[in-house]
Order: sequence, then structure tokens, then C-alpha cells
Amino acid sequence: MNDEIYKAILKNREAIDALEKKQVQVEKKIKQLEIEAKQKVQNNQMNSAKILLKRKKLYEQEIENILNNRLTLEDNMINLENMHLHKIAVSALSYAANTHKKLNNEINPQKVEKIIDTIQENKDMQEEINQALSFNLINNVDDDEIDKELNLLKEQSLEEKLTCYK
Repeated sequence: MNDEIYKAILKNREAIDALEKKQVQVEKKIKQLEIEAKQKVQNNQMNSAKILLKRKKLYEQEIENILNNRLTLEDNMINLENMHLHKIAVSALSYAANTHKKLNNEINPQKVEKIIDTIQENKDMQEEINQALSFNLINNVDDDEIDKELNLLKEQSLEEKLTCYK
């Protein structure tokens, strides 16, 4: 994690811890004031009880302020962590884009066309070689001999059909 972000999160965490301690102290004061106010009511000291309840209300407002401050600090920490994650993501995207650009420079359409042309030339040459080699085989066969064999197959096929009808 970036040092600045880490320090900012640490400061937020320290502030939240301080607020939590303060909240515990204030909650204790509120409980104490409730106890004292009940005692004043039991002793029929209503004005004193009222003053204690007003002080209690002030401390309850302080608790609300503490909670709001904590919420703000926690929201700030979440935002800092998110910004750090965004920074990591943008850095990764930037690296990928630069790598992609570099690869595109290495593999451009002209190079690909040259490679494909070379492959096609090699295929064409191989086909010519295959034709040259098979040309001699095809030319060595006697067409009359092939025609005789074809006629013989036709006769055999006709005889088989006639045999089936008998």
C-alpha cells in the first residue's frame, strides 16, 4: 500500500480509537447522571434532577456527535482504500495497454501479410511437387486397360442384378 494512503488510514484509525474511548467515558457519565437524577427524584429534589437530566441530554448529543465523526472517518477510510484499489487497477490497465501497444508494434498487419504470403507460397510449391510426383503415376496407367476393367465391373453388376430376380 502507498505510504501516504497507509498514513492517512492510520491517522483515521487513531482518530476512531480516540473517539471510541471518549464515547465510553461519555456513556459512563450518562449512566452516572441517570443514577443521580433518580436519587434526586426520590429525595424530592426536582430542580436538581432537572439540571442533571439537561446535562445528560448534552452528553447524549455529544455521543451523537462522536458517532457522526466516527462514521465520517470510517467513510473516509473506505474511500481511501477504494482510491488505492483504483490506483492499482489503473496501474494494471496502463501496464496492459503499454504491453498491448508494444506487441502491436512487433506484430503489425504488414508482417502478418508477409507471413501468410510465405505460407501460401510454400503450400503452392508443395502442391506443384505433389502434382509432379503423381503426374508420372497417372500417365503410366493405360487408358484401354482402365476401360476394360470398367466394362468388366459393369457386366458383373448386371449379372448380380439378374441373379437377384431369378
